[in-house]
Amino acid sequence: MKIVVLSNAFGEVESFKAIKHIRVIHKMPCEVVECYDLQTALDNISNADVILIGSAGELWPTYWNNIADIISQSSVPVGAFAVDSFRPVFWGDEKPIKLDLIITSLKFLYEIYQAKNYSCPYFWMPPSVELYDSDVERDIDILVWGNNGLPSYGLRNYVINLLESMNVSKVEPIDEVEYRTIRTGDIERRYALVPYRNTLYWGENIRSVISRAKMCCTGSGGMNCVTGKYFENAACGTLTVSGWFTDMEDLGFRHGENIWITDKYNYHNSIDYLMHNLDYVAKMGLAAQKLIRERHTSEIRARELYTWLDKTIGGE
Repeated sequence: MKIVVLSNAFGEVESFKAIKHIRVIHKMPCEVVECYDLQTALDNISNADVILIGSAGELWPTYWNNIADIISQSSVPVGAFAVDSFRPVFWGDEKPIKLDLIITSLKFLYEIYQAKNYSCPYFWMPPSVELYDSDVERDIDILVWGNNGLPSYGLRNYVINLLESMNVSKVEPIDEVEYRTIRTGDIERRYALVPYRNTLYWGENIRSVISRAKMCCTGSGGMNCVTGKYFENAACGTLTVSGWFTDMEDLGFRHGENIWITDKYNYHNSIDYLMHNLDYVAKMGLAAQKLIRERHTSEIRARELYTWLDKTIGGE
């Protein structure tokens, strides 16, 4: 089975989550060709058994316009990764194509695609992670990282402002991370903020900070969709504190067991309770890591995808 992956942006932060699956599939009994330019794509799609659009980022207009017609007229099954809700490459202004498979952790994107009278299998693939075991001291009590400021990050914006209101110290910048001391009830705890658009900790480098945190405070993204943070925090054994998000229970996340779910009106009380019960926080963090180990590693998800492709396409 020959799998041809079309992309121009695997180096971008939003695409590294998808490429991990492809890297693992490379180890399986099939040929995988990654195409980063137009000529390589044209040379390979004619004899492909399956085509995967491996990047959810915007494809170069010239690149996309030249292959969209070829793909849409081909009898070869076409699948697309959708790892970012802001880059809907297969139903945006570009030429839409009929897909045979959508691979995404954002179920509402699939529902948008369906609403356009398209129908195809939906394959669940959350942002891929690897377990991150580290012997470093967990010297950060509360961590906040990721984009903020935009309306779609409403709860995360609220959390940042809430923690700032609890601050009782000057900002201490170390290795581009901002450290503060916050007071909650009768105790003080160490709070770390990775500033918005901090490129030093894009990609996998962020794990070196997450692994030092006891818990990460965040909020679900636009439309309450699942984001990579739930998996990335859990892979490091760090408890995620967040609002409710879609598919939470189906993914194995359980409030009070391996994640802590709250809302704007109860966030302060949740922080106060958790900071007074750090043993409980640690227990939930370890349970979250166990969930990743058993259900959500790159190896597990890539093998599921490969098995589906092999049965559906390779077995024909």
